[in-house]
Order: sequence, then structure tokens, then C-alpha cells
Amino acid sequence: MSRATVRTVFVVVLPVVAATASASGLLAVTLGRDGFSPPDVLLLGTFTILFAWIAFWLWVALMGAFRLARTSAMRRALAEHASSRPPLEALRTAIVFPIHNEDPDAVFARVRAMLESLAAAGASAAFEMFVLSDTTDPDIWLREELAWAEIRKAPGLSRTYYRRRQHKFRKKSGNIADFCRRWGGRYEYMIVLDADSIMDGDVMVEMVRRMEAAPRLGILQVPSMLILRDTLFARAEQFAAATYGPAVFAGIAYCFGGSGNYWGHNAIVRVKPFAERCGLPGLPGRPPFGGPILSHDFVEAALMRRAGYEVRLAWDLTSGSYEQGPASLDIARERDVRWCRGNLQHLRLVFAPAFSAGSRAHFAIGAFFYGISALWGAYILFVAARYVMDADSGLPMAGFDRYAPLVLSAGVACVLLGGKVLAALLSKLDPVGPARGRKVAASTALEILLSALIAPIRMVSQVTCLVAAVSDTSMDWAAARRDERTWSLRRALRTQGLETFVGVVLAVALFGVARGLALWLAPVWVGLVLAIPIDALLSSRRLGRALRARGLLVTPAEAEPPEVIRRALELEREHALSPGSFASRFESFIGDSWLNALHVGLLRSAGSRELSASVVEPLFEAVLAGGIGELSKRESMVVLSDAKVMERLHRHRCIERMRGSAA
Repeated sequence: MSRATVRTVFVVVLPVVAATASASGLLAVTLGRDGFSPPDVLLLGTFTILFAWIAFWLWVALMGAFRLARTSAMRRALAEHASSRPPLEALRTAIVFPIHNEDPDAVFARVRAMLESLAAAGASAAFEMFVLSDTTDPDIWLREELAWAEIRKAPGLSRTYYRRRQHKFRKKSGNIADFCRRWGGRYEYMIVLDADSIMDGDVMVEMVRRMEAAPRLGILQVPSMLILRDTLFARAEQFAAATYGPAVFAGIAYCFGGSGNYWGHNAIVRVKPFAERCGLPGLPGRPPFGGPILSHDFVEAALMRRAGYEVRLAWDLTSGSYEQGPASLDIARERDVRWCRGNLQHLRLVFAPAFSAGSRAHFAIGAFFYGISALWGAYILFVAARYVMDADSGLPMAGFDRYAPLVLSAGVACVLLGGKVLAALLSKLDPVGPARGRKVAASTALEILLSALIAPIRMVSQVTCLVAAVSDTSMDWAAARRDERTWSLRRALRTQGLETFVGVVLAVALFGVARGLALWLAPVWVGLVLAIPIDALLSSRRLGRALRARGLLVTPAEAEPPEVIRRALELEREHALSPGSFASRFESFIGDSWLNALHVGLLRSAGSRELSASVVEPLFEAVLAGGIGELSKRESMVVLSDAKVMERLHRHRCIERMRGSAA
């Protein structure tokens, strides 16, 4: 057993086990005074599991909080020293930016802002940017190429490359693997981003330096703060991540050490071992537990550790690494469905040979994250069943004996609130944060209230995600939605109707059993009954912006926006391509010699194959007769994907222009 494992056992596992045993023992003594009924056994079992889960994460956060308090001076020194280090000229690092049907204006604004940030850090020569597209929308495809061409023309930003895959094998993980096969040999490291990621140049330089200083470090994961959302739901999530996240990250880094995890983005990877040892096998059997691996990042981290390399969390680099979170409850549910499907597959790997204890722990924690909601629902039902059985028995019950499970649960909730308050106090004292004073306290109180209202809604939602993940064998991994749509009653009824129904049924049943029990469980059923108006409240951008204007739920990245974020927003506003139409853009690509040569060159460099004449000739004739608007989306993709057809269309337009000039 390694020293890190022994430390984790003594510092983390034993305190959690001791606390869980004490709380469960107290409940067992109370429940067992008149013997154990089946609901008592089930109640005690679920309480023990739930308490252990909460105690583990609370203990992790507390250790992280104390670690932050002790090392704040060190963090200030690192931040001040980072910008004065000399640039990295000897090492070559690729920044890979996989995208799939994203807004090209936003994507390439972030790309350019990061490149400019690297130039400001004096490290342009050490980095090259790759935009790796799996886009399937023909209009977005053309807009991507136009945006990339605009960046390539900018002075000093020519080290930016664009490639769109013809075949979308294994989606993002396949996209990264394809890059490693084609170009990975040129680079020592690659920084992997998501479509909504943005990182400061100084942070990327620091990531490379840390990898170079530790030859056995395979993956360095950097935490990412949530930014650039205005809805109330997103603002609460952003504030929570910025306020409580640093303590949790510091605690996770302490607990797992070199057996950390990889989240698939905002991380730097050592390319050679990743390419050689982290290829994803297919799982035997049929979906949902078999087939292609969906949550690839956990498995890649485990394979990297199995190859003898460390995976660490850079808990002190939270300033300078960012991403966007979901804007509403329904988008969060869509994300939960995707993650739940992938995490459940990891149950197959918990007992797979050759994985380390840390890897197995990550697999189990990821899978259990969605099972915990089902346990909470079961716990509530077991409490109600025990209360009914006690009432039917006719035996006198003291107040604590009758409500012991609820009293203990309320005590745990109070401890959790105390943990949030402690994290908020540390955030207020953090020198990189804004001077918030009373507004920190008000924002924390508001976030706690909102999280209490959301918790039962998310509980029911995640149970439905679990059912959907187990019952759906399609294994389709839909693209993430990043919009901030206006709230509508029809959408709310569709997305929150079940939660409302469950809340009404639960409230009626509890009041039918006993008013006292219903009042104890009011935090559960009230949020469910009000799910639709709560959804309307949380989806409001106007309310989110109004709170921001008053200094509430404001994160450090908003109070003092980093230059890379300011620049990305500026570029997105100022350099957005004219809306136009797909038909007009397509005409530009067949009428403009430079754009046509650009598109054809990209197709051939990506290895596109020409289709048979029987497929493309009817489409070619249809475009000549009525334009691209006469074709379906799929047919448009066929035309755009064939280099020979695009060249022929360009020649035809040139001939038409010549004839028009001659006439």
C-alpha cells in the first residue's frame, strides 16, 4: 500500500467511518428499542449510506478549507511570480479545441482571446491551436471555416489550424484520438479544452512548467470556474462554484494525490503515453452497460495511472480557467442524462483487473453520484412507512424517538450549512476575490435558499435520469445545449410536470398520515409542488442581471474580469460574422475563388473521399437549377463534403460570369 493510500485511509476514511458509525449507532439504538421492523432496517441502511456520503464530502471540503487558509500566502506569491517567468521556447504544446455544432462566433472569439493571452505571456512560439470540428450542420460548417480564415489573417495568429472530420467515430474521444494519431508525435503535451472553455495564457504556461518539472505526471487537471451566464439558476451555480469550489478542489487534491481524475477539458496531457496507453476499448455486452465507453475521461485517467503515470489536480490554479455551466434546470437535466449513462458504465470497471484503488474509487463515486438521489427518495419513503407503523402500533412514542431520523438529518443539514458559511468566509478573505463584505453573506444566504428549493427537484430529476439511462439502449450522446432560452409555460409543464405531480402526491399523503411529519418534510414537498414557478424564477435572465447589478451572486471573474474574458466578449461582439443565410454563404464558397480553394484544400487535407457519380450528379444538377436551398440538410452536407463537386460548381459559376461579361 502506497504512502498516499495510507494517508488517505487515516486522514479521510477513518474519520468518516467513525462519524458514520456514531450517527448510525445513535439511530439504531432509537429504532431498536422495541425491536427492528423491516422499515427500520431499510431506514437504518439508507441513513448509513447517505450519512457516509455526506460526511465524506464535508470532510473533504473542510480539509480543503484549512489547506486554503494555510497556503493563501503561498498562492499570492505564485500568482505574482507567474507572469515574470521566461517564456517556454523549447517545448511544443498543442491546444486542442473539439467542437460540435457550436456557435462559431463565440468559439473563435475564445480561440483568438487565448492566443492573444499567450502572446502577452511571451509564449506564442511554444503553443499551437487546433480547432477539431465534428460539426454536422452545413451552415455552421461554412461559418467555422470563415471564422478560422479570419483568424489566420490576423498578425501573429497564424499558428492556428482547423480540421473537420468526415467520420464522427466516438465523438469527442475519437476526435482527440484522431488528432493524436495524425499530429501527436510533433508535441510533448496537449491542453484539452471543451467548446465552452477559456483559459488564461499565464495559466497554460504554468501547466506546461509543472508537467516539465514532473516527468511521471501524465495528466494535470485544472479546476474551471463557471462564467458568462445570466439566468438566476446559472448565477447561483457560478457563485457556488467560485465560493465553495476552491475548498472542495483543495480537499480532493489532498485526498487523492497522484491518483486524481481527469474531467476531459481544461487539462494538460502528456501526449506519448496518452496516445500509446489510453485508447478506449469497447465494453462487452449490450448497452446501457456495454458498448462504446461514453464518459471517456474517467477511463483515460485510469489507463494513464495503470501505465505508471500520475494524474493530479492543480487545485491552486482556479483563477484563469473557466467554462460555462447550464443555464436552466432542463438543460442541467439533459447534462445529467448524458453523464448518468456514462457513469453507470463505470460500474463494469470497478472490479476490472490492473486498475489502482484510486481509479476504482473514482469509478464508484461517479456511478454512485446518481444513485444517491434514488436513496434519498427511498429514505423519505422509509421514514413515512416507519411513522405509519408506529402510529398503528398504538405504543406511546417520545418526540425524539418518533422523529429521530428527521432530527439527525436536520442536524446533518445544519452542519452542511456551516460548511458553506466557512467556505464563504474564506472566499471573503481571499485576496484575489472582490471586497464583498455584507454582500457575500447575502449572496451565500440566497444561494443556500435556492439550493434548498432546487434540491428536491434535482432529486426527482436525477431519479428519472437514472431510469432513462438504464432503459435506453440507444447510447446516443447528444450535444450540449448552451442557449439561454426564454421561459415558457409549455416547456415548464413538459420538464417540471412530473416533479410537480410527485410533490402534490407526497404532500397529500404526508398530511394524510400526520401533520407533524408533513411539516418536518416540508423542505422536500414544497420545492416539488412549486417546481414550475421555481423553474420560471431560475430561468429569468432579467432577475439574474438585476441581482448582479446589486452586487449579489457576483463571482471574482465578474467583479474583476480577466483580460482573456474581456477580450473574448469584445471579439464576439465586434467581429461576429454578418448573419446572412446559408444559401448566400454557400454561393460565396462556390463563387469566390479564394474561399472555394480554402474549402477544397481543407477537404483534401482531411482525407475526404469523392462519392460515386450516381450519388452526386443529381445533387450537382439540383444546385445548378435551383441553388442549395433546393436540397435537404443531409444532401447539402454531401455536396459540401465532395471536393470535386465543389470545384465543378466553382468552375460553372466562373463560366457563367464570363458569359455574362461577354454579353
